[in-house]
Amino acid sequence: MMMNICDKEIEFDGEGYLINPEDWDKCVAEYISKSENIVLNKEHWIIFDLMREHYKDNGVAPDIRHTAKQFGKALDIDKKLPKAKYSLYFHTDMCNKLVKFLE
Repeated sequence: MMMNICDKEIEFDGEGYLINPEDWDKCVAEYISKSENIVLNKEHWIIFDLMREHYKDNGVAPDIRHTAKQFGKALDIDKKLPKAKYSLYFHTDMCNKLVKFLE
């Protein structure tokens, strides 16, 4: 299905995933997050940037362990701290959609 987002025609599949990776940008991410009732914060953008960079460099989406490790480094979080900090970001449908989109 085609949707007009930020004055661009963006194509999604039947499950709501982007068809063309080139269509993803911050405006599209904000639109998707609003449709999922998620308010994006700086940590979300760090994760998005890390995942997009990994995809660009390697041609595949990073696994959750790699993403969590890089996220921890980006925020200078000791990996021995409780993992609850990560759960907010890695157990959402939006993150799953991003991973599927990048694959």
